Amino acid sequence: MGQLLIEANDDLRAPLTEIGDLVDRYRQGAESDGDLVIDRIAQESVRMRRMLDELLTLTRMDVLYPFEWQPVDMGVLADLVLRDVHVPEAHNRLAALTIEGSDAIEVVGDRIRLRLALSNLIACAVAAAEPGAAFSVRIIADDRVVRVEVTTNGPATTADRVDAGLGLAVVQSIVAEHAGAVWVDQEPGRSGTFTVELPRAVTPCGAGTPGGIRP
Repeated sequence: MGQLLIEANDDLRAPLTEIGDLVDRYRQGAESDGDLVIDRIAQESVRMRRMLDELLTLTRMDVLYPFEWQPVDMGVLADLVLRDVHVPEAHNRLAALTIEGSDAIEVVGDRIRLRLALSNLIACAVAAAEPGAAFSVRIIADDRVVRVEVTTNGPATTADRVDAGLGLAVVQSIVAEHAGAVWVDQEPGRSGTFTVELPRAVTPCGAGTPGGIRP
């Protein structure tokens, strides 16, 4: 939570700074299009509100949803996330959802938190690309780990308003609770691949126990 608050401090300052700069430029006459200024302020306000909502969700989650260990099929979970992920025209932009491994690719963890992590992972990957870029989700499993890769095919965004910092911090916080890892692979000028890796369930286990995870 301490790391999330540090990320939140940095990320919340960005839209506030942008709004302040817009107002100053408008007052000084450097920005003459009032409608454009209002639109930009509205966009930054929505961005800031979304980040605050994410923080509130995490702080309330432990109270509202106690951590529950249970088998979670990552293929099924990814399909659910893609149906409601908050990305403009997500369904039209999804190039592919592929699963490499057995039909049931299970990890042991908390379904609600893992769903939030995947949703943020996809949102961060898509936000890092130019608007309209297609993205794909690939799930790879071997006998030790399950890896979820979100790749966008296209140039990286040139905007300075991508709020991936807090989003990735949310993902990292949840994945760390599951003894997993998060990383981003990028080529110069390309949006890259955002990856979550989790220990795979060795054998099915009952809810309420953290068993079934291979060290």
